[in-house]
Amino acid sequence: VVARGEQMPFELSHLLDQFAEVRVDDDTEDQYWVFNDLPCVGDYKIRRKDTSIGEVMLGGFAAGAFVELVLATLLHPLDTVKTRLQAQPAKAFERWPTFDRLFDGFAPVLLTIPALSVFWAVKDAVRTSIVGVVQESLPWPLLRDVVSSSIASAWGEAAYWALKTPGELLKTQQQAAAMGMHDVDLPMQAISVDVAKPEFWAGCLRAWPVLAAADIPQVALRTATFTTLHGSGIVHSGPGEDALLFTLASVVAALLTTPLDVVRTQMILSGSSIDKLPATVEAIYQKEGPIAFIAGWSTRLAWNGFVVGPVLGLVRQSYSDIRALFLLGILDSIEGTTAGAHHLF
Repeated sequence: VVARGEQMPFELSHLLDQFAEVRVDDDTEDQYWVFNDLPCVGDYKIRRKDTSIGEVMLGGFAAGAFVELVLATLLHPLDTVKTRLQAQPAKAFERWPTFDRLFDGFAPVLLTIPALSVFWAVKDAVRTSIVGVVQESLPWPLLRDVVSSSIASAWGEAAYWALKTPGELLKTQQQAAAMGMHDVDLPMQAISVDVAKPEFWAGCLRAWPVLAAADIPQVALRTATFTTLHGSGIVHSGPGEDALLFTLASVVAALLTTPLDVVRTQMILSGSSIDKLPATVEAIYQKEGPIAFIAGWSTRLAWNGFVVGPVLGLVRQSYSDIRALFLLGILDSIEGTTAGAHHLF
């Protein structure tokens, strides 16, 4: 067996490729030759290649770009309705907002999709980096999986919003602006929508912690809930069952964090910084009452229960395959070609 950091001889590596299945480990993302059902041994694996952090991030970035493109296309219309509901929470219970121009604000989101895949890249890199420490520190496999996955997702979400903030600001204001066509009062837009002005980027700096602080709890809670349910053995593991569990986890996390989402929307539209969060909560409560904090819950339930949950639950299962395809089919082919050429000369 090849020790970590050592390189298998080219001839032997090429030979093993012909007889063994090559897999990517879910925890470390290292590559292994897997021999199935060997007599007296059963399944046996040999380390084929150590995957570097850079390769882990590249694989996550490539697979994440696919995931984000699918999600952005399917989820944007519901996100538009949710934003318009939360822009005027009190009136959300009197009538639904306009359904015109549901793809308003989609262009900024579409343009940022390549950057949004950084969530997956950072998540994979953080999880790969901490999984060894977590395994040594915690006694139970399920707890180790929950902790490492939740921490990695939280870090990925923070990086995600750092890049998504400009597009999110433009999208939110364009979505809410359509309400003006129907004589609905709209809060003052305190953030410039002209990306050429310093005021816009100053607004982005103010908004990033607001956006991150609202979504990090949701993503971490969703990840922890799904990982716990999935690892508990309550239901048989399979594509349909996993999608159902992820949908349930998405619904729970979304409903529990709806008040944060309402506060976040109000802070974005008013251009408030993170230090104004307590004042914003108090203002919403004093002006519109506690019921305002659940504005848009039905759209979030529909979004996470019937769209995000099933779609992301299914897409995330393809994510590992796409990542492995990138690592084995693209990066590995490039390295193999280079190694083969070096061997010839």
